[in-house]
Parts: sequence; structure tokens; C-alpha cells
Amino acid sequence: MITTAQMYWLTRLDNVHDLLCGILVITCAAFAILSVIAGVATVVSDTADDRRKAEFASKLWRNIALAALAAGTIKVFTPTTRELAAIIVVPKIANSTLVTEKIPQELSELYTLAKQYMIESLKEKKKEAEK
Repeated sequence: MITTAQMYWLTRLDNVHDLLCGILVITCAAFAILSVIAGVATVVSDTADDRRKAEFASKLWRNIALAALAAGTIKVFTPTTRELAAIIVVPKIANSTLVTEKIPQELSELYTLAKQYMIESLKEKKKEAEK
């Protein structure tokens, strides 16, 4: 049985997934822009003040890289609504008594009936061929 908490997350996961995609795109763009700025600032820096600014930019660059890594990692392990539905529903179907007991039993009976019909059909065809 699905609980209300599972139902809530089932309806919210696509939004969470989209939010993580947005965070990942923004942090990657900021990472690229700050990489260029830090590189130029490091090459051009003449004074100690410029060096401090370059160090600050490189620290900011590192923090944004970590944020992008965290957002990407969380995004990878967050299922979408369809994936979560499959995670919940497929095991319940596969482990149900209908699938594990009733269907195999009925298939066995169906196979036996089909085999008997084919044997009888072949016997009738042999009788007709002998006439």
C-alpha cells in the first residue's frame, strides 16, 4: 500500500529533478565565467590587492565547482516520478501471488491442454490419411 508521504514525493520528484537541473546549469555557467575571470586576473595581477582579488576569485571558483558537483551528484540519485512509480509498483506486481503462483499454475494447465489438443489433432490427421 502506498503511504501519503510516498504519494507526495511521487508527485513532487519531477519538480525536484528540474530544480537540480537548473542549479547544475547555473553553477556550471558561473564556474566557466569565474574560471575565465580568475585566469585573466592571475595573469594581469601586479599588486597585492590584485592578488587578493585573484585568490578570492579562485576560492569562489572552487566553491561553485563543489556546488555543481553536489547538485550533479544529487540529481543523478534523485529518481523522476516515473522512475519512482516503477520502483514502487514493479516489485509489488512481481511479488504478488497472482504472478508467482496463479499464472504459472494456469500456464501449466494451458500447456497441458494445448499438448493434448495437438496429439489428438495429429491422431485424427493420421486416421484421415490412412483412409
